[in-house]
Amino acid sequence: GLATGESLKTAPTTIAYASIPDMSKAGSVIINASGGVAPDGGNYHDTITYVAGTLTISTRPSSGGGSSSGSDNTTVTTPPATTENPNPPTQVTTIVKPMVSGGTATVTVSESTINNAINKAQTEAKKNGKTDNGITVEIKVDTHTNVQNLTANLPKATVDALVQAGVKETRINSGVVSMTFNQDTLKAIQKQVGTDVTVSAQKVDNRTLPTQAKALVGNRPVYDLTIIGKNGTKVTDFGKGKVSVSIPYTLGANEKAGNVVAYYIDTNGKVQEMPNSVCDLETKTLSFV
Repeated sequence: GLATGESLKTAPTTIAYASIPDMSKAGSVIINASGGVAPDGGNYHDTITYVAGTLTISTRPSSGGGSSSGSDNTTVTTPPATTENPNPPTQVTTIVKPMVSGGTATVTVSESTINNAINKAQTEAKKNGKTDNGITVEIKVDTHTNVQNLTANLPKATVDALVQAGVKETRINSGVVSMTFNQDTLKAIQKQVGTDVTVSAQKVDNRTLPTQAKALVGNRPVYDLTIIGKNGTKVTDFGKGKVSVSIPYTLGANEKAGNVVAYYIDTNGKVQEMPNSVCDLETKTLSFV
């Protein structure tokens, strides 16, 4: 263990469930941490021993007789038509609260949450005569300013519901990262994985980067973005689909938005410029596909 006043060189970067928790019923799930780095020198062991934690899910007490619709944090909007997009889809946003631990926000998006959002969007589209325009679903993760990593668990039933409803785009939006999947991407994930899926964005310690990447990136933010199934299958080929990514970015001294681009660092440490990178001064984000 660490004595008073001591700290790890790198705090654990990953907090993961042993299995995706079902928030609709009582139970418990083991939580495992990894990614920590012991301090240099001294009498520290290179190997860190982790003690698993437990997430306990309790049922909410009944409020008494009768029923109430309550607030489900879901809103539906119908964007106005524009010259560029004369037939915009109906948009639904559902806000989900994550569990936050060690700088990581973890959220599980249940099938019931998605079906509720889909039904509301479809009802609104039908009312406005916009059914043919389709719908989009935004999963907005209510994160805090001290969150650096995001783990979004999508049970198989949730992915299946999005595909079966023909949702045009599904966006996971948080203060850490925004990732948008079009319909073909979800179909590719569904076909390749065929089980529960975890989408994650983990902030990388730039000191661990290969020499070439470290020299190019400097102290700018780097994220490890992954889509992986419960069976261990990592999705890297989206076929005809695409994933749009947006991360927070504030221009440094003497930087110009037009000169800022995103780079992909492969497993061999090679750096590749991402096409269509856009640095938006108003939203303070860097976006790429």
